[in-house]
Amino acid sequence: MVVRLRDGAPIAGHAADRRLIPASLSKLFVAVAALEHFGPEHRFRTGLHARTAPDDGILSGDLLFRGSGDPDLGTEQLRTLVARLRQAGVQRITGALIIDEGRFGAIACRTKDRCDARTGSRFAFDGPLSAAGIDHGTVEIAVRPASRPGQPASVALMPPSISGIALTGSVETLPADARLRFRVERRTDADGNDVLGLDGGIPLGHATVRRSRSVSNAARHTGRVLRALLRDAGIALEGGVRIASLDAPGDDWRLLAAIDGTPLAAQLRRMLHFSNNYMADMLTLHLTHGATGSTDLDVAGMRLLTALDMAPAGDAPEAGPILHSGSGLSVSSRLSARQVVAVLARAYRRHALFPALLGGLTVPLYADSGQLDGGSAAWNTRLAVKTGWLSEPVGVRALAGYLRLSDDDWGAFAVIVNGTSRHPRVPRTATLTALRQDLEALLSSSGSGE
Repeated sequence: MVVRLRDGAPIAGHAADRRLIPASLSKLFVAVAALEHFGPEHRFRTGLHARTAPDDGILSGDLLFRGSGDPDLGTEQLRTLVARLRQAGVQRITGALIIDEGRFGAIACRTKDRCDARTGSRFAFDGPLSAAGIDHGTVEIAVRPASRPGQPASVALMPPSISGIALTGSVETLPADARLRFRVERRTDADGNDVLGLDGGIPLGHATVRRSRSVSNAARHTGRVLRALLRDAGIALEGGVRIASLDAPGDDWRLLAAIDGTPLAAQLRRMLHFSNNYMADMLTLHLTHGATGSTDLDVAGMRLLTALDMAPAGDAPEAGPILHSGSGLSVSSRLSARQVVAVLARAYRRHALFPALLGGLTVPLYADSGQLDGGSAAWNTRLAVKTGWLSEPVGVRALAGYLRLSDDDWGAFAVIVNGTSRHPRVPRTATLTALRQDLEALLSSSGSGE
């Protein structure tokens, strides 16, 4: 479906009301709802708390890391948080480090990808969710070639001082004209220890390569990283690390150090441009948890539709949208092209919010994935889009966003293509070529329905 946004006039459509698996087009719903709820400049604050003030460098008792559910909190921000703790006078902690994920509590896996990733993964997109999570539920390694072919490359966890994660295998330094070819796979043993297995090679003289893999437990990983950063900052931790789920930290906990995350508009740019599943589902929980009291993404996704005034009507639920997560990993979600366009039109009409959403989308000319390459100058410069791809249980190819028509009017469009049980595969090149040709024809017309 394609509409002109000035007056809502339809320009083109085909089966626009047929609900299909939307894949990551669902992230558009999250982005619009988040902008309406928080505003583009909102920042999530994360803090370190204690029951007593430090005395002569000694903090008596426990240190509490209160997870705020910041969708984009990372190791470098934690490093700054620890530096501020040191500036507050803390040099030694006599108690334990408590990682509190009570804002959302334990979050059950609701998609096959995340459930499978509890025991192992070769990817980063399936990181577990937690209000106390960092780095999108992943751990990063850095691989640097040695000085001569045949020698083992340097492999380091980031930060290098992190403990509790084992590295096995090795990466060989290859001749300079060889191809980069190494693999990283995470497995989790019965005791919950994460093991990263490596093999393959990296060419001599190649720049350092960084790879991320999902961890098995997001809060536990945060504890490991935070303990390493405390050690790096010269802050001794005498107790261990504990995971807790507190309803509220209580008035007896005082804030010792805090950090504000990146503005929401910048987070949405990252979420949409890189199609970050962790960020989308964390924002979905933020937007709906207070209303539902639930951390079930199926429930949260449907509540997201309520926030957007798109909840299925009681007398015709079979025609309404179904959203079972914000990320698009839930293959039970069903959206129509008309429903996606309605969300885009809603954002367009909110003049203070529209620039933040538009800025989060990808212009084909500057896409770095290669999936939108080719096409005319109009295709490359007059579209701002979100893609959606899936391969299971059927292929999904989807594209939606905004376009500038030939008369300089704004338009919104959505295209969703699904495979079927008989023909599950959706050929990438043929589908994108057909989609691009249709949109290029519309961009060259007047935008009046011709």
